[in-house]
Amino acid sequence: MSDDTYEGWHNRETLAVNLWLMNDQGLYDKIYECMSVEQLEALVRRESIDQVPAPSGLLVDLVEGALARVDYDEIYEQVKEARIERRRHYEDAELRSP
Repeated sequence: MSDDTYEGWHNRETLAVNLWLMNDQGLYDKIYECMSVEQLEALVRRESIDQVPAPSGLLVDLVEGALARVDYDEIYEQVKEARIERRRHYEDAELRSP
């Protein structure tokens, strides 16, 4: 049985989108406002393909194909876990502050 994952992620496209979201401070902040997988997927689309003026042609077809392969559920699970961890961190900091 072969391992079809990519560095622990569902596939290369999921890893790439996750890295893109986590390595851009503006996007990183925006993902924590997403309260559903659908909102996360809409954010990725808004910040990628929708930025292209008059999207059409081969490049857009390739990007849309790649975005269709992204496992948004997997990324959203990480976002939820990070949100919980972030909340714990702030609560702990508040308890320690005088």
